[in-house]
Amino acid sequence: MDLLRSFKLYSRSPSGHRRMGLEDDEEEKETLITPYHALTSPRRSRRRRFELFFMTFGGVSLFLLIALFAAHTSGIARLPSSFEAGWKTEVGPPYPKLSVERIRFTAGLDLDEHGDIMRTGSAEGAPQFVGKPSREIDANWDYLIPSDTNITRGEAEQIGGKFHFFPGTNIASIEISTFHVLHCVDQVRRGVHAKHYYPKGINQLEEVHLDHCIDVIRQYIQCHLDLTPINLVWSPTKRGVLPDFTQFHTCRSWEQAHKWVLHRNIANYEQGIGSEEVAIDARNTLRHFGWA
Repeated sequence: MDLLRSFKLYSRSPSGHRRMGLEDDEEEKETLITPYHALTSPRRSRRRRFELFFMTFGGVSLFLLIALFAAHTSGIARLPSSFEAGWKTEVGPPYPKLSVERIRFTAGLDLDEHGDIMRTGSAEGAPQFVGKPSREIDANWDYLIPSDTNITRGEAEQIGGKFHFFPGTNIASIEISTFHVLHCVDQVRRGVHAKHYYPKGINQLEEVHLDHCIDVIRQYIQCHLDLTPINLVWSPTKRGVLPDFTQFHTCRSWEQAHKWVLHRNIANYEQGIGSEEVAIDARNTLRHFGWA
């Protein structure tokens, strides 16, 4: 009985409280026997273990699925990676989601009745971007290429890399890649008509600028790979084949992207991180294209 009394000091009652005193022999037997039966009921114990296992497994699995889904959707929001939604190297968030369109190119070539090469395909009344230099063509290029846009320090951190912040501010300025490439195309166009745009000749600085632009255009084209075929068709005038450049291409919506940059520049000014001149230029461009 001394042994039983010693054991009872470390046992718990069915209610879970530690017994602190000594009781009579009958209570000692109940205290020892009742837990013993509960612990050695194999069917109930096994079933309870299975229930606990499946409850734990199910709860952990559900938690992991929710966590994975949240991480996936969060990653999509932060790092888009599709033709429509854009790429993680683009400025944002918010990223502009652009429609995908089928556009027929119009920069065609053909031969006239004398066998001389000529340009074709430009729709009547459409803005002209090539040809004999004129104020109209220059203006069309100006409208095509908006001003640079400003970004906050938070956006700069999201983009990564080095930036020049205006003194005493958290504002930096960036170019959008496509518009810089269009600027380069315009520079090459001006180089083709050097007598008009460079009456004193192309100096070394302008030559370096043109070489830079040609290399930028090359890399841009190689990056934005387009496998659309250019059909070779029979030309009765040449009595041979000529390339047909008027093919449909899959394009991101130029209008939506252009509007997004223009509205962003206006919003920047209204929020105090842009200039009035840039906002005025954006509003004029919107009106010019009938987007205002």
